[in-house]
Amino acid sequence: MFHSKSWAKTPMIRYLSMYRSRWPQVLACLSTAILSSLILLPVPLIYQRIIDVLIPQKNVKGIFILGLVGLFLYLIHLVTNVGQRYLTLKTTKAVIYELRARVCTKLQELCLSFYDNTSVGKLHARAMLDTEQVDVSSNAVVSQLLVSIVLATFALIMLLRINLILTGIFLCISPLMYILRRLMVGKLKIENREFRNQREHLSSNINQLLHSIRLIKTLGTEKYEQEKINDSIHEYLQSGIRLNVSSSILVNSLMALANLGGFSVYIFGGWLVLKGQMSIGSVVAFAQLQTFLINPINQLASITEVIFGGNAALGAVFELLDVDDVEFPALGQPLRDVVGEVSFRDVSFAYPDGTDALVNVSFTAKPGHQIALVGSSGSGKSTLINLILGLYQPDRGQVLIDNHDLKDLKLRNLRRQMGIVSQETILIDGTIKDNIRYGSPRATDQDIEEAARKANAHDFIMQLPHGYDSPCGDGGVRLSGGQRQRLAIARALLRNPKILILDEATSALDSQSELLVQTALDRLRRERTTFVVAHRLSTILNSDLILVMKKGEIIERGTHNELLALNGVYARLYKTQFKSALGNAASKQVGVSQP
Repeated sequence: MFHSKSWAKTPMIRYLSMYRSRWPQVLACLSTAILSSLILLPVPLIYQRIIDVLIPQKNVKGIFILGLVGLFLYLIHLVTNVGQRYLTLKTTKAVIYELRARVCTKLQELCLSFYDNTSVGKLHARAMLDTEQVDVSSNAVVSQLLVSIVLATFALIMLLRINLILTGIFLCISPLMYILRRLMVGKLKIENREFRNQREHLSSNINQLLHSIRLIKTLGTEKYEQEKINDSIHEYLQSGIRLNVSSSILVNSLMALANLGGFSVYIFGGWLVLKGQMSIGSVVAFAQLQTFLINPINQLASITEVIFGGNAALGAVFELLDVDDVEFPALGQPLRDVVGEVSFRDVSFAYPDGTDALVNVSFTAKPGHQIALVGSSGSGKSTLINLILGLYQPDRGQVLIDNHDLKDLKLRNLRRQMGIVSQETILIDGTIKDNIRYGSPRATDQDIEEAARKANAHDFIMQLPHGYDSPCGDGGVRLSGGQRQRLAIARALLRNPKILILDEATSALDSQSELLVQTALDRLRRERTTFVVAHRLSTILNSDLILVMKKGEIIERGTHNELLALNGVYARLYKTQFKSALGNAASKQVGVSQP
């Protein structure tokens, strides 16, 4: 049964509703397009008059005047056609801009858990390829579909007025065209869907290749990756060939049927002329007018694939826009002056597969205190940090910032008052200055330099060819690990966060780089609530609270001395690292004393 509400929610109706505020432009597009298509309809009648009236009368002046009229109509057609194209592109591009902006906004609103289970290549296809397909389809609908329907209607009326018999003969071909299109439409839909799937698969593989290029080169797996890409390219190519062949069969079959109708017009038209029931000029005019009917039919057939592709892409785009796995609503309460108290009250969180990441976690971090998180991989440390940042939502319990439930806060505003320095520093493809300023766009060059000095980064920056204007490369590939870490610290210093997160910030550095980074981190931690995730216990000995985690639970808590006194998991871990450090030091001494 037809439901108006469900109809209103279809992708096409939702897309068309985006044109509601642009109805004057749409009206101008349609008016110009219709004028452009109809302006040449009188030309066949001009041919008819010249052949049937003016030539027998030997009226040279009349022939010349009608010739100028025809030329004038072609000039108007040229101007209106260009104008229609401009207006159409301006209108449809504006809507596609809005649609693509919505997609990009949605991508930023989605929870981290959504990205954990979704291919980045598919999301890229939604934002770029699918919206581009919708754009192509929109232009085809406005500039070809609607115009073709109007032109075909007027042409049919004029054909009927010239001769009913010829029009009837010509229209006998139409049922064959309809049957052919009905037979091919289902096949085209299936092949178009397969083509889109293969395109997304190829896009995903190429995206993965680009993101893993260093790992690929390191492990020497280029041949394996190339074979995988070649298979994707082959499947994409084959699906494209199948789609285009089917489309070509449909288009050319329709054209053959239309031309058969045109050939029939000359045969029967000639017969009617010989019987004295039609003039030669009428036959010529009819033959000219039938092209105004044939061409729209051919255009309708040729854009079938485009329209199907646009509808499929539109469905995929709105499917993404309808995903409800988003972060907390943006209309939450802005917390402008964060003090820095963070509390977890019986917080539990599980991954989509049911694996528990946190189980009944409770603690309070006082403003200005340092909280250290200790535990093996998979113990829940990173999940806890992600909950503080609002990247995940707790299944049960509350995460509180200054006694405000994180669910009730405006995350974007809150995150501006947080800073993070992780083991894998993320840098944008820009200059040193761009990366330090990122997140603090109003910072002056003097502010940037001051932050870089505090982060022990100024000296190495000034040794670069262009100083602060030196490019970092994609992801910071032109910098060492220690240099990237110090830029991240400078960026965090510039933000002056009240809550600081240090996620194994020195674990992958050599001794010299670690010393410079650790000194910068000591400056950064002052008067901030700091969460430190670290495997090296030597970096957290002065923490106000150490949380020892195992399988998502806090199994021990206290200061360093309190945990040593417990003689539990933390104490055993500390003694193991302490013995290892003494062994390394002894090895170095022996190595130096050898001749």
